Amino acid sequence: MYKDIHEKALRKRAKEELLKVAEPTEIGRLVSVQEESEHSLTFLFKCKREAYTGWNWAITLTQLDPAEPVTVTELSLLTGRESLVAPEWVSWDEQLRQYKETVKQVAQLKLENTDGESGENAAGESAPNSSD
Repeated sequence: MYKDIHEKALRKRAKEELLKVAEPTEIGRLVSVQEESEHSLTFLFKCKREAYTGWNWAITLTQLDPAEPVTVTELSLLTGRESLVAPEWVSWDEQLRQYKETVKQVAQLKLENTDGESGENAAGESAPNSSD
């Protein structure tokens, strides 16, 4: 791929393709060029979209045969080291288990903080009467 088309021309082509999906102000400097195979290069450009701090545009160009044109095989946004990403997903049953455990711990603390003789808790407040 490199023998037929110079990397600088490929970088220009990559940026032209990105401009089809992003505004010029949303595409930053070239971060890196990764050789995927002897026929493919991936260009990473800094993403300057406000909500994508630390992300990079990734565009992979491929040319399998020198007689064929260069094609875009992939275009995406990839996270970087400084990316803001969603927290790890926690299933509903795990969230419910954690909630039930917290409720049980709070109830236990309330029991421990209640003075059985005076009917007051550690803060001096009257404990609820179970006969009410």
